[in-house]
Amino acid sequence: MKILIFSGTHSRHVYVHENICKNFDVCGAVVMEREPTMPGKTIKGNPNNITKWPLKEQELYKLHFEKRDFVERKYYNNKTTKIYDSYCDVLNVIPDELNSQKVKDFILNKKPDICFIFGVNLIKENIMEIMPKLSINLHLGLSPWYRGSATLFWPFYNLQPQFAGSTFHQIVNEPDAGDILHQTVPTLKKGDTLHEVAANTVIESTKDAIKLLKIIENNQHIPLQKQKNSGKNYLIKDFEPHHLNVIYTLFNDNIVDEYIKGNLGNKKPKLIKAYE
Repeated sequence: MKILIFSGTHSRHVYVHENICKNFDVCGAVVMEREPTMPGKTIKGNPNNITKWPLKEQELYKLHFEKRDFVERKYYNNKTTKIYDSYCDVLNVIPDELNSQKVKDFILNKKPDICFIFGVNLIKENIMEIMPKLSINLHLGLSPWYRGSATLFWPFYNLQPQFAGSTFHQIVNEPDAGDILHQTVPTLKKGDTLHEVAANTVIESTKDAIKLLKIIENNQHIPLQKQKNSGKNYLIKDFEPHHLNVIYTLFNDNIVDEYIKGNLGNKKPKLIKAYE
């Protein structure tokens, strides 16, 4: 089984795809350049200059991303996409080139049996039409409840840390809306912070990705379930700096502890599982 991967350049993307490379025949990698993990003066997609925010919110914004950077360095060892060169041919692209002819030609040349996608922008119809029938996207968020952007942040803002997880789904020409193969949530442990839950989601999702791909490699059937349109598609512009007050000012990043104590209710997501 030949797998072609689509990867972003962040360390979490490399962590997942490197493990796939170690376990399967990866024939090629389309690598899309992503925005810096430590934001500057503006938020991508949002024209607001952060220096116009209240000083407290500027500090929370900086704190939030410094915490994420610290956790991701700890969990993912700061690896880069250069590691793919050891496994397969690599096509590096900028976001505007993701749906270009050169990507189409690369796929046609590699003739993959399956594509695995994690960390790139929306793949459009002109590329999807020449991809294998089974092309799986790993979305860091439980669809349909949390689709779109920052979908491991919003469960914490909504005081639902138990809804922080991931979804493996078929790609379609709409964000995170394809038929679902499998969903993953990490075990919430006392003392877990928002970013630690996010990192544990990636680690558990990596393990499940390997299991799913082995099932597919062995020609075993995985039923797909259509998504119900009962969730929300979060956009980059939905995020405002004052949202961070919930995480850090009100709860001091101890939302998991409050959930474990039973102070945030006991509603749990009904997950779709390819296996137990």
